[in-house]
Amino acid sequence: MTKTSVGAAALAVSSLVLLAGCAGTSEGAPADRDLTVVVAVEPVSLDPCDTQDAANAVVLRSNVTESLTHIDPATGEVEPLLAESWEQKDDRTWTFSLREGVTFQDGSAFDAEAAAASINRVVDPELNCQNLDQFPYPLTATAIDATTLEIVSETPDSILPLRISYADISAPSTPADQKTSEPVGTGPFTFEDGVLVDSVTLALYDGYWGDAPEATGVTYVYRSEPSVRAGMAKTGEASIAVPVSVQDATTDDRTKEYSDNRVFFLRTPTEKAPFTDIRVRQAAAYAIDKETIVASLMDRAGVPTDQIVASTVNGFVDGYTGPGYDPEKSKELLAEAKADGVDVDAPFDLVTRPDLFPGSDEVIQAVHQNLQEAGFSVSILSLDTDAWLQLLRAPF
Repeated sequence: MTKTSVGAAALAVSSLVLLAGCAGTSEGAPADRDLTVVVAVEPVSLDPCDTQDAANAVVLRSNVTESLTHIDPATGEVEPLLAESWEQKDDRTWTFSLREGVTFQDGSAFDAEAAAASINRVVDPELNCQNLDQFPYPLTATAIDATTLEIVSETPDSILPLRISYADISAPSTPADQKTSEPVGTGPFTFEDGVLVDSVTLALYDGYWGDAPEATGVTYVYRSEPSVRAGMAKTGEASIAVPVSVQDATTDDRTKEYSDNRVFFLRTPTEKAPFTDIRVRQAAAYAIDKETIVASLMDRAGVPTDQIVASTVNGFVDGYTGPGYDPEKSKELLAEAKADGVDVDAPFDLVTRPDLFPGSDEVIQAVHQNLQEAGFSVSILSLDTDAWLQLLRAPF
């Protein structure tokens, strides 16, 4: 069974956000600036160690929780956050100098002991944190003194400061051996109330160490239909609707376009037919007409790309060009593999979910048609977010 977001040919997605009309923010602006943000998907976890998932991260990361380092979204460079600096002592050892004067939202102090406990919690395989995916080898964090943290990895890693940006720091009160639904971090907002399937409310944390945000509070609500999200912003029921589809966007400056830095691509199970043969995998890439799909179905919401990471992400290769659309080449490769005994007719599912991005259903249908026309025996299987995520991870 394929575990897929979009297709074998990668698509990079941009998003459109619709802002409700609001009063001026200078003289005469209201003191109370609570926001209602309507998004497509509810979080599946509110634990600080599960912010790898985008739906969880939207609510928690940089709002409730922060990490030692931060990735500049424009440049991809690693920047200081809760750590002011760091250095590599040897192949496996890094030391981080931590920011002083920071407190968690429950009033406890942020220090090296708290940071070490939180990082060790993230990488504990027994807890099964989603963020553990970013740490493919064991590591141990230890407090040297109140403001000095040492991290020793089992394997040499030159990008550990980048990886550590995925270890959201939680308060010492966070249970070490189980997940929590009441996150406590060092961010500008404190978790106030929340029911995952309904809404999550955050309140301003007066003791925040950094610059105070303009909003005094944020409530996240969830609506799966892009047109419903857009309508809530247009009527003022929501302050911000994200993402919205091109057809629901306004023509004025209330609709903003931004890079989402996400790439959707087909994940093929190479241990199962028909994808056991490299020619079959190449045939899938040649079969998908991503240029036409983007032009006809995505418009401002996406671009075709040949890599599974965007240009600001570690691992991007400048100048790389992948296989283009060539349906005849796709059919030739399938025929060659079949002649050699490969079960190219083995059926498989194109697994998707309806909330990937506005218009993703139509994109999936186009990918499905391309694959069928090339000779693949493929069906569409649409799942809710939780079921999709379960199929995405081992052992599936």
